[in-house]
Amino acid sequence: MDKLTRFLNTLKLFGFAILDSKNTEIVDVLKDSGLLQLFRVRRLNGYTILEIDSDTCEKECDFNCRDGNGKRIKKCYGECIDRCVIDELNSIIKSISKMLQ
Repeated sequence: MDKLTRFLNTLKLFGFAILDSKNTEIVDVLKDSGLLQLFRVRRLNGYTILEIDSDTCEKECDFNCRDGNGKRIKKCYGECIDRCVIDELNSIIKSISKMLQ
């Protein structure tokens, strides 16, 4: 659980984490808990990069931030993405914190 605590702290600080690909413990815990689907997982040169999957946020905000002519409102879109990703991150952090208790 010490690794999970460090992972949680990294998420809180940066919003993403870079893990050694040889150590699959964190990814396995996230997979078993169903939280892995909320991340975008990338493998690069022996590392695993876990970042919040913002695809659903982008789709939702793209739909909600249009003017009467259907043109995207950039300020609304940017703020919406920020809020949505932060909300996703907070729910993930809350779920991981519960696992540590």
